[in-house]
Amino acid sequence: MRTFTLLFEDDGSEARRVEFEAFDTSAAFSLLERERTARKATLWENDKRLGTIVRNDGDFWQVSA
Repeated sequence: MRTFTLLFEDDGSEARRVEFEAFDTSAAFSLLERERTARKATLWENDKRLGTIVRNDGDFWQVSA
């Protein structure tokens, strides 16, 4: 398993860090589904930034590198 970190920005809600172990990055989506819509997070694997993920108001995901 690999170790990943989601860093949630301070966007009026609390900024926070969530570490999790998974086989691949897809596990991040199940964690993000628990957040309110339009919450932005940066996904890291160790010290490597993998990208930014936002669940928009229309319940679709926007992923950028």
